[in-house]
Amino acid sequence: MNKRYDLLLGFALLLAVTTGYFFNKNQYFHATTGEEISRTVYKGLENKTKWREEWHFNYEAGFTAGLATLGLGLVFFGLVGRSRKKKLPVKLVD
Repeated sequence: MNKRYDLLLGFALLLAVTTGYFFNKNQYFHATTGEEISRTVYKGLENKTKWREEWHFNYEAGFTAGLATLGLGLVFFGLVGRSRKKKLPVKLVD
């Protein structure tokens, strides 16, 4: 595979994982009762020992970011590739 496409695939994978991690869907529960609270309430608690956090990766955000990066990268590489292939007109000397 072309080196440019290897770099593009690596960057898309990195961006997908980062986006899925950043836009996670964490849930916060009380340890004994199982009551669920929101993220803002959990962040405001002073004593978090009785509460637990379940971490959930956001697959939708990661997949969307990966596809968007691949699409934009392929369009960009296509435009760059076309402009590199154009040759200047050759003038013949009489």
